[in-house]
Amino acid sequence: MITPDNANYDSSGIGCTSEVGTYPANPWGLYDMHGNVLEWVEDDWHRNYRGAPTDGSAWKDMREGRDAHLGVLRGGSWINASRFCRSAVRSGDRTRHRINIFGFRVARTLS
Repeated sequence: MITPDNANYDSSGIGCTSEVGTYPANPWGLYDMHGNVLEWVEDDWHRNYRGAPTDGSAWKDMREGRDAHLGVLRGGSWINASRFCRSAVRSGDRTRHRINIFGFRVARTLS
């Protein structure tokens, strides 16, 4: 359960982003997986998952350079309610849009 003890979201009372590692790690040793900032991921925006890759790769099929190019943001930020602070929550926004509730997600391929 997401509470003010383990994530930075609207009810935590901080009112801005928190420093990395402010909250305890999850059972897998990962920090800051909920709240704080919405996270840009590599995928292009699609309304649903019809036609999505099934191998875990990024879904990249939009033309580059379009002003209306939308990317995917996951999770919730410090201004969102706790129900939006899950990594499965996704939304789309212009990839050129910058605001203090957006961050990014770093992923590493393990072999």
